[in-house]
Amino acid sequence: MREGPRVTPDALLREGLAAHAQGRVEAAIAAFARAAAAAPDLADAQYLLGAALSGAGRDAQARAPLERAVALAPDVGAYRAALALCLKGLGLIEAARDAFDAARALAPRDAEIAFNRANALAGEAAITAYGETLAIDPGHAGARLNRANALARAGRWSAAAEDYRALPEDPRALIGLAGACLRCGEPALAHDAAAEAVRRAPDAGEAWLNLGAALGMLGQVDAALAALACAPVSVAATVARAVALSRAGRDAEAMAALDAAPERDFDVCMARGNAAFALDRAADAEAAFAAAMALRPDDAAAMANFANVRLYRGYSAQAVDLLHQARARAPADPGVAAAALYALSYDDRTTAAASLAAHRAWGAAWPVRPRPPRATMRARPRIGYVSADFRAHSCAWVLRAVLPHHDRARFEIHAFANLAVADATTRALATNFDGWHDVAALHDDAAADLIRAMDVDLLIDLSGHTAGNRLGVFARRPAHLQATWLGYPATTGLPAMDARIVDAVSDPDDAGMTEAPVRVPGGFLAYAPPAADLPAARAREAGPVFGSFNNLAKLSPATLALWARLLRETPEATLALKARSLADPAVRAEIAARFEALGVAPDRVRTQGFAPEPLGPYAAIDVALDPLPYNGTITSFEALWMGVPLVTSPGSTHAARVGASILTHAGFADWIAADADAYVAVARKLAAERPDRAALRARLAASPACDGARIARAIEALATAGP
Repeated sequence: MREGPRVTPDALLREGLAAHAQGRVEAAIAAFARAAAAAPDLADAQYLLGAALSGAGRDAQARAPLERAVALAPDVGAYRAALALCLKGLGLIEAARDAFDAARALAPRDAEIAFNRANALAGEAAITAYGETLAIDPGHAGARLNRANALARAGRWSAAAEDYRALPEDPRALIGLAGACLRCGEPALAHDAAAEAVRRAPDAGEAWLNLGAALGMLGQVDAALAALACAPVSVAATVARAVALSRAGRDAEAMAALDAAPERDFDVCMARGNAAFALDRAADAEAAFAAAMALRPDDAAAMANFANVRLYRGYSAQAVDLLHQARARAPADPGVAAAALYALSYDDRTTAAASLAAHRAWGAAWPVRPRPPRATMRARPRIGYVSADFRAHSCAWVLRAVLPHHDRARFEIHAFANLAVADATTRALATNFDGWHDVAALHDDAAADLIRAMDVDLLIDLSGHTAGNRLGVFARRPAHLQATWLGYPATTGLPAMDARIVDAVSDPDDAGMTEAPVRVPGGFLAYAPPAADLPAARAREAGPVFGSFNNLAKLSPATLALWARLLRETPEATLALKARSLADPAVRAEIAARFEALGVAPDRVRTQGFAPEPLGPYAAIDVALDPLPYNGTITSFEALWMGVPLVTSPGSTHAARVGASILTHAGFADWIAADADAYVAVARKLAAERPDRAALRARLAASPACDGARIARAIEALATAGP
């Protein structure tokens, strides 16, 4: 019998390659194995056999033929790269790295070898190696995606986002981009990326998770919950639901949603802390943020949240120090930076010069942009107000006094609202605008484009560095003239902010601001008093009651010492405090202990939390005490309107001079004390005199402090000033 023609090794290799191309992996391995057996010194046969085995997950079998291939042809980089992948699969990471390094040395411009070498590395080494791959082949999608993922794992979210953006058609990159934007505090950008990921990959659960999380952060709770219903059940989805509910003011539901979540999860702790804080459970919030810090000691957001709770429990100095540390850990985090700057106003150690320097340093990071030209073809100049506080908020009382007086026959008045949830106050304020523009779902570039396209003549920031601010929009310079007013007790530090609306008492000189001052005659504030019956005068034989209804963050050590002195020198008097955080028994106990340490018996300090009728408790006090160095604002107006005199002592900063501004323009300058001695003397004198409540109210009502029209005129004049 004649034997058939002998099959050559080359023919077997061609047979194996064809089988592999068809997806018949085992047939390919069999053909490569026959070739390697027939020609044991043929490097290609050993390489193809080893590579096929490794690709099939059989690295233990692949190692020998790949090592044989390298021994036969030590100068071929592809062989060493295949061996490196095999060694990596076997968990021999150091050996794999050595093999990759040798392969790269042989083929330094081979992008696939560089890519596979990067895949064998971790951390910063991997990030650098993916960068080397991209230097060889900038269009290498795998290296771009993997570097983005490595950057995200390292917490370098902004850099990760840039790489993800380079792959706009890859659902995996879009999912990563959405996650990175969420971490960067940019829910509008996260929403856009997640929505596109859902469109391209509707079965991707993580895409739905990110979409729901973004919608929740934007306050669109119903849409968020619907999106999250499409995401797999997970701790992350539970947290996203809780965040969405909290953003909608449904904090009790948020806490309930977190009940079954694991206690030792960072994101769960953060969500619990935020919900507890909103529910006035300060001690629980602090414990939750402390647990988050224990899980991630270097996390700036956890430290900042913990610091904010300490601030609103009355520990301003500690809060400022913690926020300084948090900012050092995350200098690019806008939320941490804003909290750190805002907290300076509460700290009685912070000088005006130090506050200015801190704000100026923040502003220096923004590029200077040219001012858009003024619109010349429109009869009515446009004024725009930007705020997150068109709602039940202290700023609304001033807006109610000013906005109705704009001359809308001569000016267009627009609102750019960064609101999570609208309320009855929102609806009432909205009637004062020619246009209402919801910018909560717009990232800063898009919001700036909207304002720029409208040719706004004067754009007014009402938030400064407080929560929900859109200073990033102002930094993009969308309006011809930009000013800040009302919502923040210091300069913004932003180079693009042209003006700051103040008065001659609140800001007697220009030293504390980077903006040009616009001083409004009669005061930069006005109050629209609510309908409220005056309480009856307290019996004169009763001991005097001093009171403050400001948040506890304003009760600095200097304030506590001053008030304790007043109580010690007026032994028949008591002190009434009202603040939301005093709803927590632990906070009430702390305040009592702090006064006791200053020589005031606990039973002389009465505390209460939130009051459904905020003006009612003024009936029980005789003299309102202004805190230092951060004065009250609406609480001061409320006290005066309810017939309660106010004592203040001005300092060097705007925050420390608001009380003096209010009293001066309301006609009660005699109640402004030059120093601590005078403060105590004025307070005791007022307690003894107990001015007539009705007369006090009438005087306030007739004063410039209740004349919002003059502020409306000043703003309109600013809108038409200059070139």
